[in-house]
Amino acid sequence: MVGSGVLAAPAEAPVYRPPAFRLAAAGEAPPAAVPPGAHAWRTADARAIAYGFRHDGRYWMHWPSLATYGFAPDDAFITAHPHPGASLEKIVDIYGRSVLPMALQAFGFEALHASAVVDTRGIVLFAGRSKAGKSTIAFGLNRRGYAQWSDDGVVFNAVGGGFEAIPLAFAVRLRKPSWDLLGLTVEPAEVDRRNAPSEEWTRRIAAICLVSRSGELDASHRPELRRVAASAAFSEILMHAHEFDPSNRERRRRMLDTYLAVAGRIPVFEISFRSGRDHFDAALDCIADTLGLHVN
Repeated sequence: MVGSGVLAAPAEAPVYRPPAFRLAAAGEAPPAAVPPGAHAWRTADARAIAYGFRHDGRYWMHWPSLATYGFAPDDAFITAHPHPGASLEKIVDIYGRSVLPMALQAFGFEALHASAVVDTRGIVLFAGRSKAGKSTIAFGLNRRGYAQWSDDGVVFNAVGGGFEAIPLAFAVRLRKPSWDLLGLTVEPAEVDRRNAPSEEWTRRIAAICLVSRSGELDASHRPELRRVAASAAFSEILMHAHEFDPSNRERRRRMLDTYLAVAGRIPVFEISFRSGRDHFDAALDCIADTLGLHVN
């Protein structure tokens, strides 16, 4: 195992101001239909949940029965065109969780499906498949005093040989099994909404931890944080990357170059743990101790 001192020193830089949310005004209208060939984001069972495309020099994301969102690099806002009867709360939530990271990726940033906490030397990312436990780990570390930087999305850029994440507003969303795992008794609605970090600067990505949970591990298994070789880390991290337009070869090339650099310059680890409170607490201990995390 790798001991403390593996994290990079922090760097402070002016914050990029991402486009804010707005509702379309009267007379504004999205494209009449999703064009043929639009990229579709699908669930595990192949059901399309959203479409992305370009039209008249603008980017668009269409969420059936919810809203169509329009944006461009020079816009101060991402504009939502609601579907009749759609929930405004849901429209705003999708803007923050999905549309904003995807828009920033289209603009040249990179966006990773990950949660993160703040350490004195930067931020530590937790990436994994759905229900792997990345949000639960970030929230668990938050309860130990580590400020939570994000839930389910980190947007970053290459800066001076490192990688700087920009602070975005977020809301913690934990499934009921996670509340049981954390031993929480309050209703999710009481603590679900959280503000973005208040710092007026970016934070350097210090480490990435790939998270998995398995019931096949022996009951005596103790979590161990293992360093992942750069060659393997590249493909593992790329699995969790957001991409607005896979058909844009030049943009894809730049994305791949960035993630190759991430895998080569940032320490990447992996950890697997069994379900259960004791195993989860042991995983948090292992992460904090092996990385030498310090409360900011």
